Amino acid sequence: VRRQAQIAISIDQSGSVSDALLSAFFSELNGLAKLAEFTIIPFDTEVDPSLVYVWKKGERKVWERVKCGGPTQV
Repeated sequence: VRRQAQIAISIDQSGSVSDALLSAFFSELNGLAKLAEFTIIPFDTEVDPSLVYVWKKGERKVWERVKCGGPTQV
């Protein structure tokens, strides 16, 4: 039997989270993707189910801000 963890990662993409912080977080996720597959759930003031996706084991992704509601970053 081969077991694989099912991991969900919710990413706050509201205006209070900087692009630099999101970029650093995605860099860490690229490293973790060598070991596991996970479901990414971006959100700001709400979750849009159409933006939820599965990050397959071994894939590399370029970060992208897909939500930006809530407080704005100055």
